[in-house]
Amino acid sequence: MLLAGISHTIRLQPLARMYREDTFIKGYKVDLDKITRNYGTREDDPDNSRFLPIWKIFPHPYLYIGGGMENDDIYVVVVLAEGLTREELEEQPIVALGEPYTTVFTPGIWVRF
Repeated sequence: MLLAGISHTIRLQPLARMYREDTFIKGYKVDLDKITRNYGTREDDPDNSRFLPIWKIFPHPYLYIGGGMENDDIYVVVVLAEGLTREELEEQPIVALGEPYTTVFTPGIWVRF
């Protein structure tokens, strides 16, 4: 898995040039910072990379699992919608999540990576 063993987000400057500035995605990211706050870490997995496949239990239909870029960070995102502008996606509603999903997923809009 691309993110396994890497601290909470990927920070790879050369890859940053590969992202698609013309496409935005809206959905829920697997939020490793939130997972760490809520569940802590284990000695054998200090980055909580074991949680990355948690998208498999996402409780609603989705388009695909993608990469979302924000600043120089890349996140695993459960994509619910995509569009050509951020404004277009801001107008679309997003399905709400309840507990326990809110302890691991964070909604948002990102540039598609």
